[in-house]
Amino acid sequence: MKKTFTLIAVMLLILLVMPAPAQAANIPANEAAIYYNGERQGVNAWLKDGTALLPLRDVCNLFDIAVDYSAQERKVRLYNDKNFYVFDLKTGQVLLNGEQATPLPTTPQMRNDKLYLPLRYVGELLDIQVIWHEVDRRIELLEQPTTIVVDENGVLTGVKANWGNVKEPLALAIPGGVVEIGEMAFSGAKIDEIEMAAAAGTLKKIGFGAFYSTKLQSVIIPDSVQEIDGWAFNACWDLAEIKLPAELKVLRQEVFAETNLRRLVVPQKVEVIEANIFNLYPRHMSPHYTPIELVVLPPSVKQINDDAFAYCYDLVLEGLAGSYAEEYAKACGLTFKVISEQELAAYYK
Repeated sequence: MKKTFTLIAVMLLILLVMPAPAQAANIPANEAAIYYNGERQGVNAWLKDGTALLPLRDVCNLFDIAVDYSAQERKVRLYNDKNFYVFDLKTGQVLLNGEQATPLPTTPQMRNDKLYLPLRYVGELLDIQVIWHEVDRRIELLEQPTTIVVDENGVLTGVKANWGNVKEPLALAIPGGVVEIGEMAFSGAKIDEIEMAAAAGTLKKIGFGAFYSTKLQSVIIPDSVQEIDGWAFNACWDLAEIKLPAELKVLRQEVFAETNLRRLVVPQKVEVIEANIFNLYPRHMSPHYTPIELVVLPPSVKQINDDAFAYCYDLVLEGLAGSYAEEYAKACGLTFKVISEQELAAYYK
């Protein structure tokens, strides 16, 4: 009797710790359960000819995307605050904001008066995460962990993140076609890497405080950038390396305040350096020690604020003999090292 009771207990425990087969058993063989951000939905996916199909309207409702179906035109229109889609069910063509998008990979399917599309296509088109669990026939729909927001003028205004679904800090890339990274766009974002290569050629400006208080460690800024506003990399405590664009003409106030930079090569077209490049004004907060040790100044520099290098106790300025940089260093009591034109040129290779 005791052995029988033990066997029953073991069987019950197995059933409790193995929910997947039970979940699958409660779903028709040609369907799969749909979960949205961890919650089971009241509608299933359709498994047909080896392809998982999602009910389009139900999925769109989850992501606040309006759906309009015209049986006469055989067209489906989807729209939210960012995008407008038109599906031509006769030809398979898709328009996204008036332009051709990736066409439908298979013919749309109708079932119980619902339009079904392949799950991978829906995920890519609507920019949502779609995860297929084959063992228990379960599909997870998740909001993209990060979404970079770009307005109609090509200005990157911010980043939306569902930090619960991403490992942080993370790397992000600036999309192609962006002309400006707007004011405070990434402020406080938990990113440690930013890639700007895709926007090289179009990106012209990095706005005030654009990367304020991020976890960036190193940055390469495309030469197409002509302007970097003040505070752009302020409070990026881990920032140890940066390559500035060749077309830059002004180093703005407090642009690198409270960073971990130890060396800065000023681009060859910079003419003006404003106040407190590496440190905050004392009126904002008490002066902090900054680790900057070397700043290379080209002969293009003709104006430097008296407080440009305030509280940079270990700083050495390098430049050509007889340059404005040498005169400035002497006037401000800063250490200056004369280098040759060949040595200066080597910094820009």
